[in-house]
Amino acid sequence: MPPSGAGLLDIICLSHLAWEQTLFQRPQQLMRQMEARGHRVLYCGCIGLQPLRNLQERRGSRRGRFGNGGAFINHFYSPYTRRMVWMARTAAVAAVAQAAREVLYTPVRPTFRSRPERRPTGPLLWLYHPGLLPLALMLRPSRIVYDVMDRFASFALRDFSHTHWERDLLAMASTVFTGGRSLHAACEAEIALLRAANRWHNKPFVCLPSGVDAAHFARALKPLLRVPPDIAALPKPVFGYHGAIDERVDFDLLRALCLGMPQASVVLIGPVLGRPDDLPPNLHLIGPRPYEDLPACIKGFDVCLIPFRRTDLVAHVSPTKTPEYLAAGKPVVSTPIPDVEYDYGDLVTIASQPDEFLAACQAAASRPPDPQWLSAQAAQRARSWAAIAALMEAAITGQSPLPEPA
Repeated sequence: MPPSGAGLLDIICLSHLAWEQTLFQRPQQLMRQMEARGHRVLYCGCIGLQPLRNLQERRGSRRGRFGNGGAFINHFYSPYTRRMVWMARTAAVAAVAQAAREVLYTPVRPTFRSRPERRPTGPLLWLYHPGLLPLALMLRPSRIVYDVMDRFASFALRDFSHTHWERDLLAMASTVFTGGRSLHAACEAEIALLRAANRWHNKPFVCLPSGVDAAHFARALKPLLRVPPDIAALPKPVFGYHGAIDERVDFDLLRALCLGMPQASVVLIGPVLGRPDDLPPNLHLIGPRPYEDLPACIKGFDVCLIPFRRTDLVAHVSPTKTPEYLAAGKPVVSTPIPDVEYDYGDLVTIASQPDEFLAACQAAASRPPDPQWLSAQAAQRARSWAAIAALMEAAITGQSPLPEPA
């Protein structure tokens, strides 16, 4: 149920992630829910210089429909990098401002025409990366929301100015959300420094771990849902992962699993951002798959994996895939991740060393828990994205959250 007219928001979401359906993550999920709640949303994927040509091609088609019967989301790509010169950055500002004029201030569908006039004070800017703060400030927002979804200063290819920008962003934002307990604790340490410098003033600072579309992933339990042929044809058991294949993935651990179970298959679904050259023959990187197809893919897994390395970056993640795997009714084996252990430690098997990880995978494949029970546990423990959006809306507008739609 959307809020009253007085609570309607014009949101420009600046994200380091493109709007696309093979890595449909926290920013896309929440902006889809904010749109469904009646707010107008412009999602800007600020993903580098390559989309310059695509930006021109997409000027007349920024709007896209996600999923079957999903809400329309206005989205486009804006050229922007952390090393852009002033004129190029100004061009990005002009592109976002033009899109905002078209999307937020012109009625583009009948439901908008019945809405009250928008306030002339400017849009709310919703940021997902501290490196986008310079761009955000040039857009002169009325308010800034910062939804912290990663420990960006811990990435291998980080910009050392991220720490400075993030501190400024925490100080300037009118509302701050965090996507997990460990991230929240890290932000609290930064906020303590801001308080000491008299740069932190009373504002909503809320920990909202990522949610799950439980009904979507529970489709994996339906007998008539077909597993994709390339996964169905693999030798069993199948150990699977979905998500970005990047510096977090522990390929040494996966290599040990493949060598310890040469008759089994290990499948990684997602864009490959980094990988070693010498992979075992039973380790399959099959590329990204649409979010809509993930339940069918996971249905083909016997055990789901979170095979992350032990780094400072991983110590602050709260993987969305954990409740997604469980909602699909699958046993999960993970390396030690504080948020996973805290929220799902009694459901997920935790193993750190290669021999422990191998033994845990073998046990999960031979003695899996009841799928219906796992799915029900996921739905009980993780909030829906709709519920999280309602809590965020309440924090931003100062209203009490409305009950989640049935």
